[in-house]
Amino acid sequence: MTYPYSHSPAGLYIGKNLSSAFKLHFKKVPSIMWQYYISSDGAHFEYPAFRLGFNENCDHKTNRHRQIYQDTVKSKTKHVIIVIDQGNSLSLFQFGSAKIIGKHILSLLSSHDKVIIFGLASDIQYAQGNSCSAHNLLYATTETKLELSRFFDNLTRKPNST
Repeated sequence: MTYPYSHSPAGLYIGKNLSSAFKLHFKKVPSIMWQYYISSDGAHFEYPAFRLGFNENCDHKTNRHRQIYQDTVKSKTKHVIIVIDQGNSLSLFQFGSAKIIGKHILSLLSSHDKVIIFGLASDIQYAQGNSCSAHNLLYATTETKLELSRFFDNLTRKPNST
């Protein structure tokens, strides 16, 4: 059982009852691979146990079940438009930050969500992956997110103003 902390920030205590229930489920249905509990405040408990590794920043958060959690609690389709200012009004730091934030927003979308992304300066720059990406909201599938992530990577500042 993974216990990032014994008490969640909201004061919910996950103790022996949940562990016992997970063990009982596993005995009754041995084909169950994993059971987990995820709360909206970040508590994450898993059976059989999974040890969270720490990264170089001592951060022990895991994204292993983020997509399943998001699909469960946010079942409505979101329509997202991301516009990145490519003009000379942003500094290089601001432009880089905008690209990073755009990629992060893109990574948070589920495959049920729709998205369109474009860069804006004196003209509009769309992702070139397919003919639909310039005129339609696309479902945020893994393939679409990969294509749009590459678009962010290749986006450059333009010398003209927006």
